[in-house]
Amino acid sequence: MMYAVGTYLKFLFQSTNQYGVHSPFVYDYLTKCLYKRTAYKGGKILKILLKSIPYLKLQSVLLKDNNSALAKRLSQVYPFLQYDSSAADLIVIEKNQLLQIGPSWIEKHCHDESMILMEGIHQSKNFSAVWESFCKQPWVSVSIDFYDGGIIFLRKEQAKQHFRIRI
Repeated sequence: MMYAVGTYLKFLFQSTNQYGVHSPFVYDYLTKCLYKRTAYKGGKILKILLKSIPYLKLQSVLLKDNNSALAKRLSQVYPFLQYDSSAADLIVIEKNQLLQIGPSWIEKHCHDESMILMEGIHQSKNFSAVWESFCKQPWVSVSIDFYDGGIIFLRKEQAKQHFRIRI
C-alpha cells in the first residue's frame, strides 16, 4: 500500500499533460486520440485500447493467454481485428502476466510499428522493475507511463523518449 502511494505521488510530480510533450507523434496521439472524449465504457486500459485501435489503424492484436472477455469486447467494437498473428500491431499484457513475459518474447511478436500496452506497471516494485527493463530495451523508441499502465511504441524513425503523462 505504501509503495503505491509513494509511486503515485512521485508520478504526479514528474508527469505532465500534452503541453509538456515535445514529440509530434506523442502530442498528436494524446490530443487526437487519448484525450478525445468518447462514449466507451470501462476502465482506463480498455478505453485506451478502444481509442488507439482506430487512431493507429491497428489490424492485429495479440492477447497473452487469450483473454476471452477482452477479445470479445474488442471484437464487438472492431470485428475486423485479427488475433494471434505472429507479428502483431498491438500486444496487450495484463498485470497478472507482467512477470511472466520477457523482452525477447515481446520482440519476437512485434514489428516496427507495434504498440505494446501493459497494465499495472506501478502496482508493485517487481512490476515497476519489469516496466523499466522494457523501457531500456534498444528496440523501444517511445514509452508512455500513465501510472495505471504503460504504452511502448517501436518506431524506428523516432529518437528514444520516455514520457509520464496524466490521462
